[in-house]
Amino acid sequence: MEFINKYGYDGETHKVTTKDGYILELHRITGQTNFNNSQVQKPVVFVMHGILCSSVCWVISRPERSIAFLLVNEGYDVWLGNTRGNSYANNHTSHNIKEKDYWNFSWHEIGIYDLPAMIDHIVKTTGQKKIFYIGHSQGTTSFFVMATKRPKYQNYIKEMYALAPIAYCGRMKSPFLQILAQFTGIDQYFWNLIGMYKFNPNDDFMKTIRQLVCAEKAATQQICSNFMFLLCGFNVEQFDMTLLPIIAAQFPVSISTKQLVHYGQLIQSGSLLLSPGKFKQFDYGILGNTNTYKLLSPPNYDLSNIKAPVYLFYSDNDWLANVKVPTIMPLPIFLLSILASACATSYFSMDQLPSIMSIDKIPAIKELDNPQFLTTHADASLTAVSTIVKIERLVKKYGYNGEQHKVVTSDGYILKLHRITGQTNFNNSQVQVQKPVVFIMHGLLCSSACFIIAGPEKGLAFVLADAGYDVWLGNARGNVYSRKHKLPAIQKKLYWDFSWHEIGVYDLPAMIDYVVKTTGREKMFYLGHSQGTTAFFVMSTELPEYQNKIQAMFALAPVAFCSRMRNPIFQFLARFSNPLNELLKLIGIYEFTPTNKIMKQFQEMVCAEDAITQPLCANVIFLITGFNKDQFNMTLLPLILKHTPAGSATKQIMHYAQLIKSGSIITSGKFRQYDYSFIANLMKYGTFNPPKYDLGKIKVPVSLHYGANDWLAHVDDVDQLEKELGNPLGKFLVPHEKFNHLDFMWAKDVKELLYNKILNLMTRF
Repeated sequence: MEFINKYGYDGETHKVTTKDGYILELHRITGQTNFNNSQVQKPVVFVMHGILCSSVCWVISRPERSIAFLLVNEGYDVWLGNTRGNSYANNHTSHNIKEKDYWNFSWHEIGIYDLPAMIDHIVKTTGQKKIFYIGHSQGTTSFFVMATKRPKYQNYIKEMYALAPIAYCGRMKSPFLQILAQFTGIDQYFWNLIGMYKFNPNDDFMKTIRQLVCAEKAATQQICSNFMFLLCGFNVEQFDMTLLPIIAAQFPVSISTKQLVHYGQLIQSGSLLLSPGKFKQFDYGILGNTNTYKLLSPPNYDLSNIKAPVYLFYSDNDWLANVKVPTIMPLPIFLLSILASACATSYFSMDQLPSIMSIDKIPAIKELDNPQFLTTHADASLTAVSTIVKIERLVKKYGYNGEQHKVVTSDGYILKLHRITGQTNFNNSQVQVQKPVVFIMHGLLCSSACFIIAGPEKGLAFVLADAGYDVWLGNARGNVYSRKHKLPAIQKKLYWDFSWHEIGVYDLPAMIDYVVKTTGREKMFYLGHSQGTTAFFVMSTELPEYQNKIQAMFALAPVAFCSRMRNPIFQFLARFSNPLNELLKLIGIYEFTPTNKIMKQFQEMVCAEDAITQPLCANVIFLITGFNKDQFNMTLLPLILKHTPAGSATKQIMHYAQLIKSGSIITSGKFRQYDYSFIANLMKYGTFNPPKYDLGKIKVPVSLHYGANDWLAHVDDVDQLEKELGNPLGKFLVPHEKFNHLDFMWAKDVKELLYNKILNLMTRF
């Protein structure tokens, strides 16, 4: 009511109780405060919000833009609904109802209980026999449910206006939701396992994150808006950034996890390219379906039963309501033009809503809309695999001599090393003996390719080779170049049972020994990025004798202490690291491999060089690492995505999550070994808690290079690292205020901003 009164309108609050005991709140706008707002002759409009929204979503814009106020100004009696579970409808007649029972609903229950209860109340209160219904997103889904399962309520509906209608979801374009839908069955099991029956993005932690990221003058505000675009579609021109703090304060609201899972089931029932899927009731599994529906599969909603006039408003750029999958009703009464209805023209215009679909314009669902599409993307996927496997071709393409070497660790992992000896046009063999050696180690989800794809004069490997160094590029176990083991039949569970601790105590020593033996040089420079620094700190503390083989270490975006990490995604995941880890073990997921066929298709569609959505693809990366549009080379994006993510063990990610959770946003936390829980720790370490890595043991000179805008290596955590190191050479802030985690490899001006400084420091040794 605050927004209604603020803008000079009269409002009312009404309470409604559903047949199953949920207490809902309706908001009514009767008119402007200074006018005579008699309701006798006013037509009634009932407006229903979408998922994660509430009635507030219709009034937070200015009066000349908000649909609720526009309708009032045109003489309508406006009622705004709220579904069970949101901030205005979170009570129940049974005060002792268990949380599990309260949140056991989907949008199906909203359709058969909430909408009828609210419509009954509106009809009784106003005396109007028929009302207009306007629904957005889930507000359309629940209407379709009500109209099919409780068809008598169609008699109360004069006309229904569906904004961004959602029923068939198989072709939904949002990559985020398509990915989540692949794990729908797992998601449902996981939420039940940990007792999380509601999705509550409004707890204190998430509010704090939103205040930090989405504040009016925050440098990261654009990231906040782009996260919304990632879900819904990219349209920066029409998004009012001044509204963002207000939107972030009111949205998203709480919902049941079952609502999300139900949509996930609809997405999973179809195919992004081939099929719209099914519009069906909740799938409880074969046994659950048999008990609930007396069928093995959940029944479809019969949309042909909907006789009320329905207008469908859609957009070509809506990532949640794909144009190719309109709500298909074989026998509805479609009006050919909005202009045919005097009631409609009072608050809609063809300019405001560009497309109204008539019955003759519904696109036919074909087996393939574009037969060339699959062929094109299949070829692209094969090209990507070929590029990954033949990285030495890329080195040769740029005019450099490259070599490939294999190393076997003491625990049997077969790793691949790449070496760049110099440019092709130079005689490198004669001076190879005299060249100083540099060993470069990649970060999490990367590989040796990450240091060469930027090309000559930009790629770190080439910059070092041009400066006269013998360059060796390492690959950690589990990435695309190091996925073999001496035991070909090793069980997947055993193969992937490693973290970056094992990379530090097995992989790095094996590769360093091999480089020393091959080159004859007793010492080398070590350059690590992100996890490449973490693994070095592990090796140097657990196997300190290897420090004798290191001339100096240069840490790019160093990661050891993690709790102050500003990345909201990792901060959120860290809170659920224990149950999530147990779930992954339970269902046999030990490897993080986001490079399957579906992901490749998304990369080709969303991140292609000429794709209109390419900026959004880049912003997904920024959402993880920090926002720096100025230094990001968009032309590199397709090549970057062919080589990353390169794969890792889930245990590596969980280990970082433990470090994040070991402290808080204001404290540094701990840099320690993997936490197996009290009993397992006692058996493995002899203590209840995992031991810390003693960074004071590191006597090799360490140069720390960090960025002020790095969301994965916080400035304060780097400060803590410098204090605990035994022999820090120095701490060097990259002189660019927006320099982020990935800019250390791919920034446009990375050579001038960072690499030249490192080359200068290396000359001291």
